[in-house]
Amino acid sequence: MQLNKILEYVAYAVGGVALFLASLLVFALTAGVPAHEVAVVGGLFPEPEAPEVAPVTSDAGSEDPTRPKLTPKTMEEVVASTLSRLPTQSHASPFEQSELQDLVTDVKRLKLQYERDLESIAMREDEVAERALANEERAKLLDDFMRQLDIRESEISLRMAELARDEEAISEAEAKKWQTVASAFADGEVDVQKQKLLAYEPEDAARILVNLEDDRRNELLNALEPTDFKSYNDAYSALAP
Repeated sequence: MQLNKILEYVAYAVGGVALFLASLLVFALTAGVPAHEVAVVGGLFPEPEAPEVAPVTSDAGSEDPTRPKLTPKTMEEVVASTLSRLPTQSHASPFEQSELQDLVTDVKRLKLQYERDLESIAMREDEVAERALANEERAKLLDDFMRQLDIRESEISLRMAELARDEEAISEAEAKKWQTVASAFADGEVDVQKQKLLAYEPEDAARILVNLEDDRRNELLNALEPTDFKSYNDAYSALAP
């Protein structure tokens, strides 16, 4: 099957070449070119022998002016002459003049719109670039602000820790002070100590009572007059753990 295809293609090629050479020979002969002078195929035709011409006398040697004179042509001239005699075919335009004008107008309009769109896109790209730059600057400012805020927060944390230590130290000192004051109420006559206790405000007296033993504290509270007992006992209850 493959061999048949190859033979078919070879036959097409040979036939095409033969048709071309035959057409070339016909064109050349039509133009008056001798067969042996035709390119490619001229070698297939022998050059004719020159006929013997009888000597012409001076009277009969003049050429007939009415007889057309043949001039040999080159192959290029033969082909050009043949092509010039080939029939040409022209096609009418499928569009009217007004339609063509409308098409040209539409093309110009679309071109102008395209240029405007390009300008608009370029302007938008510039705006986007400016916004991106502004956003970048805002981001830098925000980063700087956050760093400053972190530094400030660290400083505040350190200060709060210092204050807490100071408050703790003050509380310890305050507690030691009231412990020292309460030691003076740990013994002695109840009536005498009761009068000393009434010299303090209920809140300060409660700090003294907190640092006393339960029995001693109850003795001092029970020794108070009923009008004083309530205020001093309430202050102690609010402060007692």
